[in-house]
Amino acid sequence: MSWCIHGPVDKDEDCRDPAGTQRIIRLAERGVVVVGPSRIGKTSLLHRVIENLGPRFDSPRPIHLSSESKDTFARMEKATGWLVFDEAQHLLDWTPQALGELHRRLKDRPFVLAAWPILMRPDAPIELQRLLEDVKIEPLHPLSREETARMVRRAWSQTPLACEENVVEAIHRATAGFPNLVARLCRFLMHAGTEAAHPPTEDELAGFIDSVEDFDDPFQAIYTSLPPKMQQLLDGARLGTGSSLEALRQYGLVAGSPASFSGSLFGLVWGSGSTWEPRVPRAAPGTVRPRPSGPKPALTWLHVSDLHFGAGEVQKQQKHRFNQEVVIEAIRQDVEKNLPWIPDHVFVTGDIAFSAKPEQYQQAAQWLRKLIEAAGTSTAALRVVPGNHDVDRSMAEEPHVEGSHASIRAKPGSIDDHLQKERSRTLLGDKLAAYVRFLEELAPNHPRGADNLLLDWSEQRAPTSEQPGRVWFVGLCSVWVSDKNDAERKLVIGERQLRSLQQVKEEDLLLLLTHHPPGWLHPDAEDLLLERMMERGPHLHLCGHVHVARARALRSLGISRESVRLVAGAGHGESSEQHGYAWGAFRWNQGRWELGWAPRVFVKGVGMRADSNRYNLDGEGFAWTPLELKWGAPGQERGKVNR
Repeated sequence: MSWCIHGPVDKDEDCRDPAGTQRIIRLAERGVVVVGPSRIGKTSLLHRVIENLGPRFDSPRPIHLSSESKDTFARMEKATGWLVFDEAQHLLDWTPQALGELHRRLKDRPFVLAAWPILMRPDAPIELQRLLEDVKIEPLHPLSREETARMVRRAWSQTPLACEENVVEAIHRATAGFPNLVARLCRFLMHAGTEAAHPPTEDELAGFIDSVEDFDDPFQAIYTSLPPKMQQLLDGARLGTGSSLEALRQYGLVAGSPASFSGSLFGLVWGSGSTWEPRVPRAAPGTVRPRPSGPKPALTWLHVSDLHFGAGEVQKQQKHRFNQEVVIEAIRQDVEKNLPWIPDHVFVTGDIAFSAKPEQYQQAAQWLRKLIEAAGTSTAALRVVPGNHDVDRSMAEEPHVEGSHASIRAKPGSIDDHLQKERSRTLLGDKLAAYVRFLEELAPNHPRGADNLLLDWSEQRAPTSEQPGRVWFVGLCSVWVSDKNDAERKLVIGERQLRSLQQVKEEDLLLLLTHHPPGWLHPDAEDLLLERMMERGPHLHLCGHVHVARARALRSLGISRESVRLVAGAGHGESSEQHGYAWGAFRWNQGRWELGWAPRVFVKGVGMRADSNRYNLDGEGFAWTPLELKWGAPGQERGKVNR
């Protein structure tokens, strides 16, 4: 037995009174903003509105205002019916010009916007305030006692639960009718339907609070969704300052006179003497983050791959669209809440777009900025290589380009001649022009390689007291020769691309980034790459492309005791696949250097979590393994070797 605890519920699982949906539709004729805290059911309400509008709404889902304004306007241009928007609190981040344009375009059009109460903050841009003055503001209230009863008893189910009145009453009282809390508390009390329901004890409610704070904490989400003054009221209630909570009444958080918390869960979280603390945002660089209990790492990173922005835009590609917004948001939230350090680098190993369209890179840039902000770093930490989906296939199919690809595949070593000559190099590189523009705009100081190119690049990090050896970062483009005929053993890397490896010494550590694993290269190109890698010191290869249901760690590149290959997994794969990404680190521990790897996997209804079902991970989600580095301990004199 399960309850939908994230995202919109199916129509036959909607326990709200249908009259509420019809009221919103009537108000939408002149424009309405549905305002409610996080986890109160706004997105589900929008989906009910869409279903009831029928042909008057010609898009399969709401327009997310977390997108850039020009993407929103493009979708509005295509829409001939009613407009339905979600996540409207992101309008606070829009420019005044974009807000003014949105206000103009919404004139005389029926629409519904759903937003957090934070949208109503008094210091909102004047253009946004003008927009809100012209529409109806409709607070979304929690579930009534009867609606909660239908949800608890699963009235829509083929086998409804026989739940006693006192149980329903206790759950409604505890949750104040917040549907997300009702669903989660039911799962917690009934062990996903394996036990009968019973009224929760105070100890069980405390245990429930602890359990949901581990991931996607609904109380934190509700707190964050409120305007700053309301957050201050909750802070005051927790500290026992006696502040009036009256302003929280319209959102169902308080009731009675004087106002007190509606649900016992809210009272335990925010009431006087509560030990709950609002989580400090971890977006600003320099934020102090909790870290694993072991020694402080000398080098840390975040690794994502195969994001496929734009997947599913064509009907035949719908399998690629599976929960993309849910998955990438889960990655961002996981990074914001659980990443144990501010990473030194954010590695992105290709397939950023789905079909190399400029608008797909705009979406990707927006999300990557949010990811970087959640990680607490800046775009200066980005290190990126392209993948086969970053190739504009229409340009790759031009006869002169196809001819060059065919000649290189017939003689892989000839790629060096093509890359040496500017004219032929431009011919091969033009199909990646949208990717290059994206990276230039997103990370203008990204390292470059020979001929000032962004496709193959390298850089070095000098020794420090914490990292007593030199580290090299090398990014290789495995898609100079990429088109509709891509398959295993048809991709090529040449000697010219590997020239930077000549500077890597035996005592250095090398981190190599490619999109494709070596097994996808032409045998001659694979042999060349592995030979050059084996000539180096210890090395770590980070790649993507392999859409396995998990990230993988393989000691199979070069000399086994000195090399590891890490496959990030698909940040967004196909509907039949799980989605994942990874964290990584190096540290000195108990007289040796260790590599730490933390694979993260998406679980529907939960979000991202440590992939401990497939790997032996410690309590903090890491697997640590020795890596033979010819470095001394941190702070030791350079040249003293770790044996």
